[in-house]
Amino acid sequence: MNWQDTFLAGQTLPMAGVLLGFILLSMTGLSIAFVKAIQGGGSTRRYRELKAQETQAVQDLQRGFRRMEERLESLETLFIGPAQSRGYDREFD
Repeated sequence: MNWQDTFLAGQTLPMAGVLLGFILLSMTGLSIAFVKAIQGGGSTRRYRELKAQETQAVQDLQRGFRRMEERLESLETLFIGPAQSRGYDREFD
């Protein structure tokens, strides 16, 4: 059976319909996956949550370091004195 007989017998149209249906479903699935990725769904959402936790931890460390620096400056003021506390290093006396 050659292609002309297949086309004339009407078997080409169902085959083309199945092929076009498969292509349409594939494009729809890819479009949905793309939109979901853009909106932050799936693994992207988990990544953002981990990034937010990491940012929070770094900010906590920075606050702790600032408080520690303030405490050290207070101790320097107590040991060295208020007039000499800045820029004064007892190591070089």
